Amino acid sequence: MTITEKRMEGANLEPQPYVSLADVQREIRSVHYFTAYDGVRGSTPPGLRSYVPRQALKAVTFCVLELRNGFIVTGESVCARDDAFDDEKGRAHALERAMEKLTGYVIYAWKSAQS
Repeated sequence: MTITEKRMEGANLEPQPYVSLADVQREIRSVHYFTAYDGVRGSTPPGLRSYVPRQALKAVTFCVLELRNGFIVTGESVCARDDAFDDEKGRAHALERAMEKLTGYVIYAWKSAQS
C-alpha cells in the first residue's frame, strides 16, 4: 500500500465524478501550437524586424485550446537542451498539460451542475 493510499484509507472521501477523455475532447473547438521563437518573431514591431530571437526559444512549445464556449486553456513544454528538442514531443507534452487543466475545469463544471 502506498503512502497516499494509507492517508486516504481513513479519510472518508466522496467518490469523484468520472469524466472520460471523450467528455473533455468534446469541449475543444480548436488546437493551436507555436514556439516561443514564433511568438517573439511574430510580436516584434515592424521597425525592429532585424531582431532575431535566440535559438533556445525554439525549444519552448505552447499549446492553446480554444473551447466551444470561447474560453482558452494553455499548456507549455520546455526542453532543457535546445539541441535535443523534438517538435512532436514538445507538442505532445504541451497538449498533455493543457488537457490536464481542461480536465479539472470539466470536472468542476460537472460537479457544479450536480449541486
